[in-house]
Amino acid sequence: MLKELYVMSPHVFENFYSQESQETIAEYCDILAPVMSKGELIKNTEILNDETREFIHKKIEQIAHGIGAALDVECVVTYDFKYPPVTNDSQVTTEVVNSLEEIFPDQLVEVEEPLMGGEDYAYYLYEAPGTFLFLSNPSNIEGKFHGHHHAKFDVDESLFYMATAAFVKVALDYLN
Repeated sequence: MLKELYVMSPHVFENFYSQESQETIAEYCDILAPVMSKGELIKNTEILNDETREFIHKKIEQIAHGIGAALDVECVVTYDFKYPPVTNDSQVTTEVVNSLEEIFPDQLVEVEEPLMGGEDYAYYLYEAPGTFLFLSNPSNIEGKFHGHHHAKFDVDESLFYMATAAFVKVALDYLN
């Protein structure tokens, strides 16, 4: 973990000046600049393994409480763990890849490193062995691909048959 002074120093000065400004406002400008007594920060985290989720939770608490103590502000951290990380079963993944290679021999890309940290499918993988698979089907709008959560995201519907073929092939191979 990098613990260099240059990483910390901007935060020290920022918090010092914030605290100094806050005290000045409270002392001289009470009516002109009312200070909020309560606030809420919401942030989504997508973490790729359980150990890191726990580490991040503790780190957020540590930082929030440290800044709160320095600024004489009470901080309450509520960390909602929501979705667990997606953890594919290696045997199922191998079987799925083998099945799909038969019908799409030149079109498979196997992702080696964890990639999905906030997907509800992860709950299924905690109950039964499985694998999360992407069926890439981008459609460009204005000559550009827009990701899943973009307002201009689109898919090429003429390729939907490939998804059906993929799931049918995997299911039949599994049943055999």
